[in-house]
Amino acid sequence: MIYLYIFINIIYILFSFQFFGFIINPISVYSFIWVIVTTLYNAKLIYYYDLTMFTWLIIIIFQSVYIIGCILGSGLIKKNNRNFKISYTDEKKLRVTIIILTLIASISFLESIYSAINYVGFLGLFSSSSLLYRATKSGEITGGTAYLGEFIYIALIFSAIYIKKYTFRWFLYIPIIILALGSLISGGRTAFIIAPFLMIFTMLLWSKKKREKNMFDSQKNKKFFLIIGILIFVILFFSVTFNRSQGLTPNQYTSDFMIKLMNISPASYKIYHYLVSPIGVLNEFLKNPEFDFGRGTFRPLISILNKKLGFNIKFDNRQKFYYFPVSSNVGTYIRGLLKDFKILLSLVITLLYGGIFSYNYIKSKVTKRYINILWSSTLAYVAFMSFFVWWFRRNEIWVILIFGSIFSIILDQKIKIKK
Repeated sequence: MIYLYIFINIIYILFSFQFFGFIINPISVYSFIWVIVTTLYNAKLIYYYDLTMFTWLIIIIFQSVYIIGCILGSGLIKKNNRNFKISYTDEKKLRVTIIILTLIASISFLESIYSAINYVGFLGLFSSSSLLYRATKSGEITGGTAYLGEFIYIALIFSAIYIKKYTFRWFLYIPIIILALGSLISGGRTAFIIAPFLMIFTMLLWSKKKREKNMFDSQKNKKFFLIIGILIFVILFFSVTFNRSQGLTPNQYTSDFMIKLMNISPASYKIYHYLVSPIGVLNEFLKNPEFDFGRGTFRPLISILNKKLGFNIKFDNRQKFYYFPVSSNVGTYIRGLLKDFKILLSLVITLLYGGIFSYNYIKSKVTKRYINILWSSTLAYVAFMSFFVWWFRRNEIWVILIFGSIFSIILDQKIKIKK
C-alpha cells in the first residue's frame, strides 16, 4: 500500500507545480511531509503495528479533500485580478512594529527566566533542560504571562518580510535570540521548528522575479542572516533533543539498524519516534474512535473562559496515550479533527482549510499584503505539521492569526495597488 501512496503523492506534487507555478505551494507542502512520514513509518526502524486498510483510506480521503479545497480556494481570485502589484515604502513602520512585538514577547521571556532561575539556579539554566521541561509540564514552574510569548512568532514573520523587502539589520537578531534562549531553557522543541519554518516560508512568499534596488539592498547580508539563523535553530533543536535523550536505552521493539544509529547518536530514536509515531496513534485511534465535541480545537478559548472569566467548563488538557506497541499521545491532525467533529464535519473543515490557505497563498504572491502573507505562512506551518497534530488546538496559531492580523492590517493601511 505504501508504494501506491507514494505514486499518488508524486502525481499530486507534479500537479501542484503546474497548478500553482511554484515548487513550494499548499499542495506540495502537505503531500511532501505526509509521504515522508508514512514511508518512514513503514520502514519499521521501530517495530510499529502495520497500518490497517481503513487507516490508509482515511489518510487518502482527507488528503484528497484538502487538495480539492486548495483548488476551489484558488478559484476565488478572479483571473483579471492576478496582475496587481504593490508599490510602497514602509521601512520605518515595519521596523517599529518588529521592535514593539519583540518587547511584548520579552515580558513573558523575562518572567520565564526568573522562574527557571528560582527552580534550578543560574548555572542550571542550560544544563537542566529535561528537568525544566518536566517542571513546566507539571506546573511546578509557572511560565511567563499567557499568550505574550507567542508574539515573537509574529515578529519573526515580519522580520522575514523586512529582510526580503529591505535587508538584514542588527535588531532582527533580537527576536531570534529571545526565542532561542527561552526554548533552550524550558526544554521545549516546538519553537525550533515553527520559527525557522515561518521565516523561510515567508521569505519564499516574498520572492520577486525582478530585484528592486534600494538604499538598504544587500544580497550578501540576506544570505548570511538566513544561514546563521537556520544554524542557530538546528543546533539548539539537536542540543535539546540530545539532552532529553540521555539515558535512553533500546527496547525490545527497536530494530538492529536503529540500535546502530543510537550507538552513534542517542537522539536518533527520539527524532524518528517524534516524526512517525503520530501515524501509529491515528491507526490505533481509528480502531476505537472517541468523540468529544470541539474540546481540542477550542482548547485555547476554553482555557481563557476558565482561567480569566471564571467559567468551569470540564476540560482535560492531556491527550490519551496509545500503544502500538510503544506509546505516544499525538496522532496527526486527522485524529484531532475526528475526535472533535466526527468524519463529515472534519472533512468540511479540511476542505475549508485548504481553500483558505490556497486563497491567501495566491493573494500573497500577487499583492504582497501583510495580512495574506501572515495567514499563508501560518497555515503552511499547520499543513506541514499536520502529520503531527491538529495545530489549532495550540495557543501559538490563534495568537499569530488574531493579533498578527491586527498588526498586519495596520501595516497594510498605506498600501497603494498598481495594475
